[in-house]
Amino acid sequence: MPKIKIKPVIQGEEVKFNIDAHYLTALYEYLVPTSYEEMIQISEVKLREQIMQTYRHGLERGVDIYGLQEKLYRKNPKLWRKLSNNGSKMMLTEDSIQDLKIHLTIPYTGKYKRKV
Repeated sequence: MPKIKIKPVIQGEEVKFNIDAHYLTALYEYLVPTSYEEMIQISEVKLREQIMQTYRHGLERGVDIYGLQEKLYRKNPKLWRKLSNNGSKMMLTEDSIQDLKIHLTIPYTGKYKRKV
């Protein structure tokens, strides 16, 4: 189960979100021997791209796929009401995610021995 922390960052009447996500993953098969560091780096970049792509697809459909607005509502309901017109409009934009940190741990790396 991923551990994800979403923090709204309020700057005046503008809100951005910092996301810190930790994932435990496994890699069962790959064709070329790769160092653990390379596996982590490649996987983190790919996962970051997929998260942002899903976020953008949600925005196109008017959906807050990651529940970012709810995090603002919990932290500052007055500002949330103002920015979302009491929840009747989407307050998110493509730039609403200010920082997305991905941390992966791969305890199982397939048939190759992990070299740390």
